[in-house]
Amino acid sequence: MTKEQPFSGTFKLDKGTRNTVRYAEEAENRRPVVGTVYVDSMIWRSRF
Repeated sequence: MTKEQPFSGTFKLDKGTRNTVRYAEEAENRRPVVGTVYVDSMIWRSRF
């Protein structure tokens, strides 16, 4: 993968806390590109 190529990844819910939700990248047969993503849990509460 180079800088110019688009990235498409799959993430699974790893852990949820009061303030954040942690997602882990599922990387099969390759090194993870992003690794772990933290999302503020207020995002989910305000949208739904």
